[in-house]
Amino acid sequence: MEFERILARGKTRLHEVVAEIRILLSQTRDQLRRIMIERASERVVTRFLSRRRGEVSATFPEGFEGLMAAMYGDVATGLVEASRSLLESAYFVEADQTLREAARCGSKTHAEVQPLQLYAEGMQSFLDGDYHASLSSLEDWLDSGGADQEHEYARFAATALSRIERLVTLDAAGEAIAVQAKQLQLRLETAFG
Repeated sequence: MEFERILARGKTRLHEVVAEIRILLSQTRDQLRRIMIERASERVVTRFLSRRRGEVSATFPEGFEGLMAAMYGDVATGLVEASRSLLESAYFVEADQTLREAARCGSKTHAEVQPLQLYAEGMQSFLDGDYHASLSSLEDWLDSGGADQEHEYARFAATALSRIERLVTLDAAGEAIAVQAKQLQLRLETAFG
């Protein structure tokens, strides 16, 4: 009987301990949510959350979309910020996918989405060695005013374009691409002055 009484007390304590742990985890989750909202300006946080949507939705009752809305006012803005972090780290394909999602989910259209997509496409085409497509997308990006808003991206694109002459073949088509790249590079350099 003594053993049964000890075991019964242990079960009661175990339930109390589990209840206390659940409360502690709930409070920790709430504090983490507040920290995420406070750190919304740090794009890498948003990128991290975007890449781990399943875990975010399992952790926070409002899910990924609710957390983005709490951090940025709407999901589309959060996705644009995540894409900027991806662009800054040269994850152009992922950035383009995230921007496409932002365009689909926003009830209001973000004017910056399309220019950022052009930049992502142009830079990825450069990495893929498709210099004609790269020049076309980056020129469209520049014409859209994207370089006026994103001086760091313009600097990065100009640096990439400065290398094209060394990367193309020395036939007539390669020379034409090199000339076009040099002209676009100079336009970009003018944009960030």
